[in-house]
Amino acid sequence: MSADCRRHFMQDLCFYECSPNIGPWIVKVDGMKIRKERYFEVPLCQKDCDAWFKDCYDDFTCTDNWSRNFKWSNGRNTCPEGSTCRTFAEVYGTATNFCSKVWDHSWKPVPDEEPCMRLWFNPAGGNPNVRVAEIYAARIAASRSDGCSISPLVPVILVFFSWLIYG
Repeated sequence: MSADCRRHFMQDLCFYECSPNIGPWIVKVDGMKIRKERYFEVPLCQKDCDAWFKDCYDDFTCTDNWSRNFKWSNGRNTCPEGSTCRTFAEVYGTATNFCSKVWDHSWKPVPDEEPCMRLWFNPAGGNPNVRVAEIYAARIAASRSDGCSISPLVPVILVFFSWLIYG
């Protein structure tokens, strides 16, 4: 994997492991060995998706869905039996397809004009993902028809955790 491509995957990993702003997209999962929850269809800004795909375009992979198709063996991921390595360009075709499929629909690329999460931003200007999480949390609360709602403290908690991490 090229250094530029690896840099995006590392940023994605840091987001996955550390972002305090993914609450609106966390779903429960059954049948997974390593986790009971994951995020699903987090709106990713198309600009970030395009940059990620561009930097991985000529790199190689043997599967389109890294979450489900790699096989863990002897302490490392291995390609599915019978698969062949092809470029990201050949496997995914488009940036949108790549970002959607690589982590089993954890990301959902959306136009930059819509509220969307940024993998790359300057923390000196604040974390733009806090506001995106607030917007989606409010949408979820407003759409609940079962009388349940998200606590009004959720946006406050999101901002607090963001402040702890990004100061």
